[in-house]
Amino acid sequence: MKSPTLTFVFFMFYFYCNAQFVLCSNDSLELNARNYGNENIQWQISTDGGTSFTDIPDAVTPQFTLYPDNGDYFRLKVVLEDCDTVRYTSPRQVVYPCRGETEVTYNGVTYPLIETGCQCWMGKDLQTGSYNDGEPIDFLTNDGEWLNAQSGAYAPYDLQESNALDYGYLYNWFAVNTRNLCPQEWRVPDNADWKTLVDFIGSDNNAGGRLKETGTLFWNAPNTGASDDIGFGGRPGGMRNYNGGFFFEGTSAFWWSATSNNATGAFYRSASSFTSRLDVQQGSKENGFSVRCMRD
Repeated sequence: MKSPTLTFVFFMFYFYCNAQFVLCSNDSLELNARNYGNENIQWQISTDGGTSFTDIPDAVTPQFTLYPDNGDYFRLKVVLEDCDTVRYTSPRQVVYPCRGETEVTYNGVTYPLIETGCQCWMGKDLQTGSYNDGEPIDFLTNDGEWLNAQSGAYAPYDLQESNALDYGYLYNWFAVNTRNLCPQEWRVPDNADWKTLVDFIGSDNNAGGRLKETGTLFWNAPNTGASDDIGFGGRPGGMRNYNGGFFFEGTSAFWWSATSNNATGAFYRSASSFTSRLDVQQGSKENGFSVRCMRD
């Protein structure tokens, strides 16, 4: 995994400008007041939601760098000597990818959260039988119904509900394509999102190992290269193929991408017990794969 780097976030404070912005994990923040370089400057911070502000010690220069916490607000105090007045910029709030949260509960299931650079992912596979608007997803047990479905459907591996506790559910791509499968303000990652994750932790050649849960409690031996560096906790939930059969529990994990390939196929990522790779592949939209959600 790439070591977290300290990057500087530059932004200009203007009077009457108010915004919320997202920093990446471990980012430093450079407060920048180039327009007021000749004035008496004091940077201020609020840790109570923007209700009250206090001076930041020694923060009296046009540029000042610090490492903020999620939810901190900052503003600039400027003393205008020529007219003997004090003015303040509107505050701006710092927000990190996971918004300072460590878990989220969705339709009765609680998911740990992991920050990976500028992304926030759920730390286990999705396990919901309804969309984020409350509408139920079709639970299809019959193989023929699964094959012919042209709308969202799901099932636990081997139709055993106990498997959902270990692996989440398997969804066809039509459920993914509703854009309502994940919680509000979350989404199923597309190809670009997956590439960002892979680039952060390494490359296609080793990302599978770095996303896999370690050991052989769920993965069959040898579980090559498994290190679970970021807490992704990938498990081998197998798949339900287009004709309804279940395969590869213990040996492979398959995660949908929201990116369609053509009228009949869509992209997915796969990890295997026998390699460290995370492969990019294309499969039938009728297949049932696991789903991970990430925050918008």
